[in-house]
Amino acid sequence: MPSRSHCASWLIVLLLVSACGGGGSGSESAAGYTPGMSYFGRNQYVEYIAGSLPLIFSAPHGGALMPGEIPDRTAALCGGSATTLRDTNTEELTRAIQAAFVARSGKYPHIVVNRLHRVKLDANRDLVEGACGDAEAQTAWHEFQDFIAVAKTRIQADFGKGWYTDVHGHGHGA
Repeated sequence: MPSRSHCASWLIVLLLVSACGGGGSGSESAAGYTPGMSYFGRNQYVEYIAGSLPLIFSAPHGGALMPGEIPDRTAALCGGSATTLRDTNTEELTRAIQAAFVARSGKYPHIVVNRLHRVKLDANRDLVEGACGDAEAQTAWHEFQDFIAVAKTRIQADFGKGWYTDVHGHGHGA
């Protein structure tokens, strides 16, 4: 038998799908993006999966990529503060949320994933703290923000309003 929290999670998904049933046809593109298709920034550090629902889910701290071209973020480099622990399983959870919506409605929420480890980029902090002055990290930071803006623009055009959820988790061990 499913747990109470599992059932509550599916209830929330059903309610959101029901509430989002109106509006766009589900076949429209987000500024030239096809719903359900992945689009990437430079070096595939940031991924955008275009949607057809008035929903955006982002995973700013769930990535695992640790390219050598981007230095590790430190408090000294980032203006005095740098959280560098990865939010465990948030990229996977964000993808599972998308799959649940597709399975139940046939439509896609917009998904934006920072695939870089948080030690390289903190995509939902301000630019100074998030990219710590590194040009490649700044490019990825802008791509993350720009993909969210694309999704917001499409949602406003198709539905007038929508819902944005920044998916977070814990970075510490059990």
